[in-house]
Amino acid sequence: MLSYTDKVTTKVVFFTVLALFAIPFWFISGGTILGYIAVRLVAKFFHTTATIGHHRWLSHNSFKPNIFGKFLMLFSLVISGFGKPLHLVIAHRAHHVNMETENDPHSPLYVSKLDMWLGKFRIPKGAPVPRDFFRDKQLVWVNNNYWKLFFAFNVILAIIDLPTALIFCPVTIFNLYWGFIIINYYGHNGNAVNKEDVGPINLHPAWAIIAHGEELHKNHHDNPNSYHYQFNGRIDVAKPYIEHVLIQK
Repeated sequence: MLSYTDKVTTKVVFFTVLALFAIPFWFISGGTILGYIAVRLVAKFFHTTATIGHHRWLSHNSFKPNIFGKFLMLFSLVISGFGKPLHLVIAHRAHHVNMETENDPHSPLYVSKLDMWLGKFRIPKGAPVPRDFFRDKQLVWVNNNYWKLFFAFNVILAIIDLPTALIFCPVTIFNLYWGFIIINYYGHNGNAVNKEDVGPINLHPAWAIIAHGEELHKNHHDNPNSYHYQFNGRIDVAKPYIEHVLIQK
């Protein structure tokens, strides 16, 4: 029987192969470049919202969402294929508590770039149960039914338009795990010559185009309970979106 890590790796490989098939299939099926860009921009919006949801909201409880914001983040988490929210929360909280140690799920000191891309994170030992997670019945329901909801969405989208379905979720998951390398490897100075220099850093501002604030990794680790990372003269492009759309006022 496959271990949890092996299941994640299988998911990454499967959707990577599917994504590599989906892109040429889109154009062979008559899709246009503008159409491709439009679908990917919509997918990127949900991907970014899902990242804010599992990271800033669920893992750190850095803000309380309004009703619409909560629904949007949960919906985005489901259709983006991140995986069960509970697993994301446990892993990320363990990362902050055990940063750059053997019990860190994805420290570049212990997890290579290839393994990081394949989702071969270290299973944290003795990670505490996130009791706050289980107090939210809606969140628990989404978590328990996560893969049913994920596949239901993709089946419905495929029935509506197969080429769109193929470049929506598979390409999103493909990008998601490359994003893990950017944030969790390079964002922790994984290429440092000396092990002592491995740790959170702020990446170049240009990364904001695809990371949408997550490139400010040192700012985040220095202020883990803040819903934004706009410190030290840097701009968090996700801050206005959180303040005007997602957060409860």
